[in-house]
Amino acid sequence: MMKWQDGHCRGQPNALGASSNIGPDSPVYDWLAATLRSLLPAAERLGVVTAAEVEIDTLAERLRKEALCHTACLTPPPLIGAWTRTRV
Repeated sequence: MMKWQDGHCRGQPNALGASSNIGPDSPVYDWLAATLRSLLPAAERLGVVTAAEVEIDTLAERLRKEALCHTACLTPPPLIGAWTRTRV
């Protein structure tokens, strides 16, 4: 686990071009919780996890508390997008 004091987790882009997020005001905790909230119905249908196990309404705050307690930095997964124009 990378920690803040390692000097590599300062919100600077990493090799993937994604910024590591640290601190109590980082948007990554809410982003991760919102992502899991949208995936939760499918995860339940597949039997991966139950809503009771996830406790989605408190997930962002629990992630924040845990990351701050361990001085951990979180890097969201790399997301790649593309667009094109087509002739009509």
